[in-house]
This record gives sequence, C-alpha cells and structure tokens, in this order.
Amino acid sequence: MPPQAPIPAEFRALTFEYEPSSDGCNGNLLLLLHGLAIANGSSHRLKGIIDTRRRLSLLLRYLCCDKGWDPARLFLLGYAQGGSMALDTAICGDWPLALNPSATSLGGVVSISGPPLDEMVQAGTSVSSPDFRLNQVAAQMPILLTHGADDNAVPLSEARAKYTALSTRLHLRLAEFYMIPRKQQTMPNSAEELQKILGFFAERMVLRDLALERDPSVIEVERFGQP
Repeated sequence: MPPQAPIPAEFRALTFEYEPSSDGCNGNLLLLLHGLAIANGSSHRLKGIIDTRRRLSLLLRYLCCDKGWDPARLFLLGYAQGGSMALDTAICGDWPLALNPSATSLGGVVSISGPPLDEMVQAGTSVSSPDFRLNQVAAQMPILLTHGADDNAVPLSEARAKYTALSTRLHLRLAEFYMIPRKQQTMPNSAEELQKILGFFAERMVLRDLALERDPSVIEVERFGQP
C-alpha cells in the first residue's frame, strides 16, 4: 500500500505545508528546514534545539506510523541552523523508538552550511549532555554536508573539525563533507554544489519510470512474492 499524504490539520505539533509530486508519483518525501534564528549565545538556544528536535521527531513518527512512510524514503534538507537541526534530529531524535524492532535510518540528510552542533559532537562522551543521546540508527545515516570555503559565519576549518569528530566517533560510512570553493554562507548558488546535492538524492531516492510502467508490452516479474 503506498504511503499517504501528510495532512497539516491532523498534526498540531508544528506548522508545515505539503506539496505533492507534480507527476503523482510520491515515492519519496523531502522535508525542508529553515534556520532557527537563535543566536549561539542566547539563553534560549538549548531550549529551542530540544523543542525543535521533539517536534520534528513527532513529525517523523506521524509520517511513519500514521501515514505508512518507510523511513528510508524520508529525507531531510536544511540550511544553516536548519541543517544543524536536520542532523540533530536524524542522529539524536527519539523517532526510531516508535518503529522498533524495524527501525532503519532515514533515506538521507543534507546540511548546507550547517555543521553538527557542539553538543551533538560530544554526545556519548564523558562531557556529553543528557539532552544529546545518539539514537540506535545514528551510525547508519547517509549524510552530506556542504560548506563554503569563505563561509563568513562558521569558518571552514571549524565546520570540518566538527564533522570529522562526529564521523570518526560514530564510524559513519555513508557520510561526506564537501567544500565549495569561493562560497560564503548562502544557499546553493553554483552548479557544483547543486550537482553534488542532486547526486546524493539520485543515489538514494526511489525513481520510477512512469512511461515504462504504463507500457502494456512490459511484464512485471515477481520473485518469492516480491516485485
């Protein structure tokens, strides 16, 4: 049975808009996250992070448990603080608990100019915060971080160091840090970065050939009951 479309009126934990695929083939779902607009030195920062993670985890549970979405067909993409929250939710969110024992990682996470949070890098160490615990699918998560060489908000060296620390400790096999030359902290504005992001999704999203499926001369062969 195909997954159902999420209905904003059914889910009150946060506000979202849903845009179905123009071709009616809704096999993947991409969640787009914008920035939190909370300064790093703000006293509300940690509270905002934890509350946002909770709401996003509830949304993922809603999609998987109520609407029938396979976690592997769900993708997160965020910019700046939105990218950092996408990483935090995927790795530290408690959404997999509702899926046990069949919990799997999400299809993938893309963070644009949004490095891992300091607290997330420290999760599971002797100085970690109890509010940042790695979930059981963290090490399986496909991740792409793109970062500008001339980022004026988070220096490239700092972003790379945070990624390396997290990747090394979690033994992330499906993660990549990709530097974009001559780019500051902006949304993707070059063919190089767009191609990298689109390539990441193309490798992981389910793609269907609708014309081929409608061809009456094509015969579907099933093996052991699986198409």
